[in-house]
Amino acid sequence: MKASNTVLLVRLLSTYMRRRVLSQGPLRDPFFRLGIAAAAVFSLAALTLFAYLFLKPALAEAGNLEFLARIASISTVYWTVLAFLFVRVLFGRSSDMMTFTWQLPMTNQQRSAALAVFEALIILGVIGVVFIPVTLAVAILAGFPGLVLILEGVVFPAVSAFMTLLIFNNLLMRTVNALKLPRIAVLVSFVVCAAILGAFSTVAQPLATAMSDDFLNQRDGYHATDMFITIGSLYGHLTAVAAFAAIVAAAAFVAWLTVPHTYTAARKFFRIRFRPSWTARELGWYVTAWARRADTWLAIVATYALASVLLVQAPGNLGYAVGILTTQALYHFSATRTIRQLPGNAATAGRTLVLLLASQVIGLVVASLPVLAAALMTGTSIIQILLTLGGCISGVILLNLLGILFPQDRDNPFSAIVSYLVCLLIIATLVVVFGVVELPLAVIVVLLTAFHAAGLYYSYLGIQVSIRKARYA
Repeated sequence: MKASNTVLLVRLLSTYMRRRVLSQGPLRDPFFRLGIAAAAVFSLAALTLFAYLFLKPALAEAGNLEFLARIASISTVYWTVLAFLFVRVLFGRSSDMMTFTWQLPMTNQQRSAALAVFEALIILGVIGVVFIPVTLAVAILAGFPGLVLILEGVVFPAVSAFMTLLIFNNLLMRTVNALKLPRIAVLVSFVVCAAILGAFSTVAQPLATAMSDDFLNQRDGYHATDMFITIGSLYGHLTAVAAFAAIVAAAAFVAWLTVPHTYTAARKFFRIRFRPSWTARELGWYVTAWARRADTWLAIVATYALASVLLVQAPGNLGYAVGILTTQALYHFSATRTIRQLPGNAATAGRTLVLLLASQVIGLVVASLPVLAAALMTGTSIIQILLTLGGCISGVILLNLLGILFPQDRDNPFSAIVSYLVCLLIIATLVVVFGVVELPLAVIVVLLTAFHAAGLYYSYLGIQVSIRKARYA
């Protein structure tokens, strides 16, 4: 397998992302990009300040920084597995985006390798975004020694965990393809990664307890997640760097050898029958479009899996599992494009917006009923359940807006990632503002109402623009 072809495809996909994603919708407006950059800087500065104020008393005593770095290695591996699961779902349905590569003289193995490169960059980027505030705070408080521990406790474990997951996933995909089940490869990968995440969640707390005991008893601990810190403290930091480089080089070679030889399209829809009286109505069309997507069922499986874990570990938080279902709001506008293009369908922007939101709320409520019923039986109050549903509807409005502003063209993962990043930035900004400024409850309610009204209004405008483009295309 030629590496040059893989590098070429990585460059082509970079160009695709720049032209099809970063130059579409509001991102074309320099003022919008400036506003996003300003919000990112503001959120980063505020989170760094919070991390600084939290860590300053904790780092007053010698040895605390190393202990915190060891504990952070557990969170790093957890976030790496979570990011890998998220990215695998997004890139698992990138077959439409990869259509243009079929005319290029390259193998399926090279296509898979190029996508793996982007997966690595995105996963490590997610880990970086999560830990940047803490890293900056540690650099301010502890200087260069703190950065060394950040490398050994955050960066090195993240890269090592990703390489391990990549090799395991490559072997899993080869097994699925050998069994002639390529259409469910994404589902199998999702289930296995979710199982790994659940298994690691069960050992994370005992691992943190063991690290705490080692720290209190002043003895060296040997654990998988903080092994680079242990190597650095016993044999020197240069030895830890050399060990990391050797492990990554060997893992990269194995990952290169185990890249699957086939690249197949994942299943997009399931055949689900509805009563003709229901599908005869326009609202039924939108509900059907939501319910038949394979991604919707992935979200439902993830919701029930998380609910099962929370039922055992934290029953009081069981209702929060339904938040996963809101992720499908990002794709609903693009998924129902063919419905709006039917002859004689001249729905207005307002009617289209109502159909989009109503169909998603119906699907969300129906799919979440078993989880919410279990939450009610385990002691969760009705008020908390209603607040959870309200938060999910709020997420539907926000992600529906982003799905209109950043259309998920050909289900390409880059548009979804940009949309999720904008969503997280908006949420982080709101959390920082409400966390720093202690506003009265009435003012917060008014501001949140105005925020949702603005989301609905701009969704309406976005649909109007889409209708005009389709009409005069």
